[in-house]
Amino acid sequence: MYRIIRFYFSTIRSRRTIKCGLTLAEARKHCSDPETSSVTCTTEAGRERTKVYGAWFEGFEAEAKTSEDFSTAIRKRGEFPTARI
Repeated sequence: MYRIIRFYFSTIRSRRTIKCGLTLAEARKHCSDPETSSVTCTTEAGRERTKVYGAWFEGFEAEAKTSEDFSTAIRKRGEFPTARI
């Protein structure tokens, strides 16, 4: 399964999960929509988001299958330190 992430280029807000539980085909279809990028969006909501947060785009990544996979993936990205016992 895959999740859609909105990535922001600003340091204020770097990423936000938009949707979860998608197939690869669904994730690719979602991300091929022009409304998933600040460069190509035309909706009022998209333009307002760009004014507030700056440039952004939506991409996808595989979801962790187990909580152990999730913890390992987070540690590899450096989002929280490994516990020391």
